[in-house]
Amino acid sequence: DERRLADACAPPNVTFVTPNHPEFFTDWMIDKEISTRACPKAAFWATNTVVNGLGKLVQKFWLANNLIAQIPGNSEPARAHSVNWALQGHGVLLHPEGGVGWHGDYVAPLMPGAAEMAMEALELARKAGDRRRILIAPVVWKLVFQKDVEKELLCECAYVEKSLGITSAPAATLPQRVYRIY
Repeated sequence: DERRLADACAPPNVTFVTPNHPEFFTDWMIDKEISTRACPKAAFWATNTVVNGLGKLVQKFWLANNLIAQIPGNSEPARAHSVNWALQGHGVLLHPEGGVGWHGDYVAPLMPGAAEMAMEALELARKAGDRRRILIAPVVWKLVFQKDVEKELLCECAYVEKSLGITSAPAATLPQRVYRIY
C-alpha cells in the first residue's frame, strides 16, 4: 500500500491525496507520516481556525509545514495555489477531506474538494498540452490497540478532566467519558 501511494504521488503524476479521518489529532500525525513517506513536499488543507486561529507561533509552525488555510467565503486563492502546487508534482493532501468524526469502523463520505481540484488540474493541463495522469488517492486507516488499554485511557481521561476543570464521572464508561471531554 505504501509503495502504491508513493508511486501515485511520484512525478510526473498530479495527485490529490484524500485521507479518511476517523478521529481528531492523530489525523494530522498520520497525514505527516504519509506525506513523509509518499509525497514529502505535499501541501495540506485545514480550516483557517487551525492555521491562523492559535497565534503567531502556531501559525508559523503550520505554514512551515505547508498547511493551507481554507478561508470560508474566500477559498479561491487556496484552491488556485493547491491546483498549481499539484501540477508542479508535489501533491496536495486535502485535510480533512474525509470529514473528521468518531467512527473507526466505516469510511465517511468524501467531500467534493479533491475531485473538483483534480478536474481543474486536468483542464489546465490539457489546455497546455500536458498529458500527465491526474489522480485522486484515497487513504483509509483504522487505529486499533494491540492490548487492553482501558486502565491507561481512564487515567488520561482523569488527567484531562482535571486539567480542563471538568467534573469527573468515574462511573461512566470509557466512551462516555471521552465523549464528555470533547
